[in-house]
Amino acid sequence: MASRQLGIDAAVYQGTSMTAYHNAGAKFGIIKLTEGIGYINPKAHYQIKSLHANHMYVHAYHFATFGYSVSRAKAEAKFFVNRAKAENISKKRYLWLDWETGSGNCVTGGKVASTKAILAFMKV
Repeated sequence: MASRQLGIDAAVYQGTSMTAYHNAGAKFGIIKLTEGIGYINPKAHYQIKSLHANHMYVHAYHFATFGYSVSRAKAEAKFFVNRAKAENISKKRYLWLDWETGSGNCVTGGKVASTKAILAFMKV
């Protein structure tokens, strides 16, 4: 049977210490870094430091607000990637996109337009 690794998803709503998660068996964390083109998770830096201190892999995610706009998607992606670089997240780790209907994402452009915007974000 294949083994699996446990991980956590942390945003501003969680604390800055990742020790309890590590002690519970988590091997990695996916930290919310950014949202839109202006929000930076104020706890992210400390959450990342704690993941490193607990010898856990550090991944990050961006909460999208670009809806179906390709130009906005590219702007958000650049903002996210720049923040990941500033936090010195290894290029060996994953950068995730959290794109949800509602929550600032206008989906009236339809599936095709939304998919194009998501792909544009991912290409950056």
